Amino acid sequence: MTLPVLRKIAALVQAGAAISGVRPQVSPSLGDDDAQFAALVRKLWGEQDEQDRVVGSGRVFTGMLPAEALSILGVAEDWRYPFDQDDPLGWIHRRTGDADIYYVVNRRAIATTAAVTLRAIGKAVELWDPVSGSVTAAGFSTDKGRTALTVELGPSDSRFIVIAHGPAGSHTVAAAKRRTVAVAEGEWSVAFEPGRGAPGSVTLPFLQDLTENPEAGIRYFSGTASYTRSWTVPAGRGPGRVWLDLGEVHDIAQVIVNGADAGTVWRAPYRVDVTDAIRTGANRIEVRVTNSWYNRMVGDLQPGVTSPVTVSVGIPNGMTAASPLQPSGLLGPVRLETVA
Repeated sequence: MTLPVLRKIAALVQAGAAISGVRPQVSPSLGDDDAQFAALVRKLWGEQDEQDRVVGSGRVFTGMLPAEALSILGVAEDWRYPFDQDDPLGWIHRRTGDADIYYVVNRRAIATTAAVTLRAIGKAVELWDPVSGSVTAAGFSTDKGRTALTVELGPSDSRFIVIAHGPAGSHTVAAAKRRTVAVAEGEWSVAFEPGRGAPGSVTLPFLQDLTENPEAGIRYFSGTASYTRSWTVPAGRGPGRVWLDLGEVHDIAQVIVNGADAGTVWRAPYRVDVTDAIRTGANRIEVRVTNSWYNRMVGDLQPGVTSPVTVSVGIPNGMTAASPLQPSGLLGPVRLETVA
């Protein structure tokens, strides 16, 4: 660091700030005074590194992790939960005049449930979905100045946890009950976007990755493929909202049920609320799945291709005719669920 930066740090420590860091050796600037720099380093870190050194009204920690220094200062962890070596969650915390707001992200591609405690208390806790905008009350308890709750996140999912300021409280929420009503097994008709090298339409006996299809035009397809089928939904589906779960999708899917647009999903979990569109008995389901250009670009590099579908100013780095294809299409399983 430079001498002006070191001076600013020294002023902050003198006024009461605590810092944690490795002792700097030299300034990278030729314009700095080396003697002044060395004297200021000795003032802050001592003649020999001291793990915990009092300077003015502040303290300087070295040779330890910031979390250890915060623990010595009596500052509890802002969020705490058990995890293995691969920490699954990422966090950000900000405070407003009337709430503490935590943003938590599942960094894994699988569903994750964590029992967390947060260094904030309040009268109510809500979970805000950043994709749908929905807000739900969360079950929570308060103990020793911390809020405890269970966070359930789908693959690569995220939530805002909003703790409203007020007297410390608690709230119990009944666990959601999920029930599979039906599974869409068997044939699907698939129509391919024209001009992309694929046939107009095919009938698939079951859902599978399009890259596993023996026909080159389907295997290397890039664009929108429309999956349709009739689906008979049994009576007595029970209470609660009805969701269509598409299972595995690559990459974006628009769902149309009985002619009504039920929404577009672009990341896991690939689920849409179809309560107002689905009906007991016969239904027509259409799922329009769009993937990236990647597979078609690999297809256009295959030997013997004389009329490529893609037009590119250059081949992406490392792409060859032997490059592995990316998963494509609707893989499922597709099922209808009630959540009450």
